[in-house]
Amino acid sequence: MTVSQPAVPSVGGTTTNAEFDIDIVGLGPVGALAANLLGQRGISTFACDRSTIIYPLPRALGFDHETMRILQACDLADAVQDFVRVYPRTEYRGVDGRMISQFESVPEPFPLGWAPNYTFNQPEFERILRSGIGRYPCVDVMLGAEVSAVAEDPDGVTLRVRDVDSAAGRDVRARYVIAADGGGSTIRRQLGIEMESLDFDEPWIVIDIICDDLAAGFLPDRVIQYCEPARPTTYVVGPGNHRRWEMMILPGEDAATIATVTPPFMAQGMVQGLRDVFNLTWKLDLVLRGANPDALDSFETERKPHVRATSEAAKGLGQVICELELDRARARDSRMLADSGDPPRVRLRQNLIPGLTGGLLDLNSDAAGEILPQPNVHTSHGERRLDDVTGATFRLIARSDLASALAADPIVRAAVDLLGGCIVAVHQSHSDNTSMPNGDPIVVVADPAGTFDRWFQVHQCSAVLVRPDHYVYGIGDDVASVARLCAKALADCGLDQGLLERQVPARRDGAVYGADRSRS
Repeated sequence: MTVSQPAVPSVGGTTTNAEFDIDIVGLGPVGALAANLLGQRGISTFACDRSTIIYPLPRALGFDHETMRILQACDLADAVQDFVRVYPRTEYRGVDGRMISQFESVPEPFPLGWAPNYTFNQPEFERILRSGIGRYPCVDVMLGAEVSAVAEDPDGVTLRVRDVDSAAGRDVRARYVIAADGGGSTIRRQLGIEMESLDFDEPWIVIDIICDDLAAGFLPDRVIQYCEPARPTTYVVGPGNHRRWEMMILPGEDAATIATVTPPFMAQGMVQGLRDVFNLTWKLDLVLRGANPDALDSFETERKPHVRATSEAAKGLGQVICELELDRARARDSRMLADSGDPPRVRLRQNLIPGLTGGLLDLNSDAAGEILPQPNVHTSHGERRLDDVTGATFRLIARSDLASALAADPIVRAAVDLLGGCIVAVHQSHSDNTSMPNGDPIVVVADPAGTFDRWFQVHQCSAVLVRPDHYVYGIGDDVASVARLCAKALADCGLDQGLLERQVPARRDGAVYGADRSRS
């Protein structure tokens, strides 16, 4: 990666003012992903981190299929695959080692185009993200730099950035700042943003070992949660010969002398941050292209309930694991076996992750807030994952018989263009592709596995409008309903509907621009 370290005048002297669209504070996995996503969109970005090196030890060990799809969006998924392992079956073992619960992943074809869960090597993961930033000349990186002050004003934000070795400082100005500087965030403290606790703080010690082949062969090939009151313990199979043990520190033990963490019972800690910046960057892009800045308010509306719901689910699993009283642990085992059978039936791990419940969604639409599946589709260039064909943009995906009518409708065409998106016509087979040529704004794909056909049947629709982060905005069944949906999306995203009204004459069928904007 090419790292730019601009000349830094001494503190108290004349400072240089650099103008950027976005400043990123912190270049861990979340900040580095944000820099890649912004760079890919051509957004002028400054990114800094206090450390000059990548932290060499693993911390997070797991992520999910949504992470791989996000990495796919910035062309890094293939590079990461060399440092991951598909997450194996997980067993929960209670008192006396009896299995009380088990989780598995769905079989192929995978719903989002990737295996539902992975273990990974975090230092290598971060190196790939950092290296990816070097592809974008619009991103300026400064390492060994910390932010000593942040000041907001009506037109933007000014950071006081100080070189950690020389103490020389400079002012860096941008329209917006992304604080990705971890749990002890300097930006959060300076802005007085409080953290919220879910009241489940348990001290654990994490032990990571790279085993030789002989030892790895003797160890279990699956993830095991030992829910034993004597010592709750987690065993995780990492990529290659990486194995992890997480053990609870019991009351009365001296936690101050050893490392303590709160274990990620669903491997969602880092993933939440990656979802955050994927959600935020496409909205920042809209605002920088002229959308109303109020659209950014949807970030908290969408992400806060999602993070809370996911964290509560992880907390629930943690409470199962962390029971220390023997009689209550036996009662837990009996209750879980009564609920799920003995042996317990297999549960699907990805079903624990909720969708979005508010924000930039048509909440009157069934499926709004779900993640759209990503099947392998066929085009004139061969078989590819859907996102590789369309890009991570707004996509209006429709049955082939409706797509041509949508492309011909002036409201739909203008709205999709203003959203920076495309219309995707889905055919059932290769032979059907010849009925509609590829061309702006139509992207033609064949879905021989019938993923979209089944999805449309389940949701009783013929078209779906999908956001750049792959969440469903809303659905429609004919040209009029889709036109209203697209106009509503423009209004929700803070784009000027006057542009739509000036570009498109009044519809003869009486459809109203932006009709049905109410949210339930």
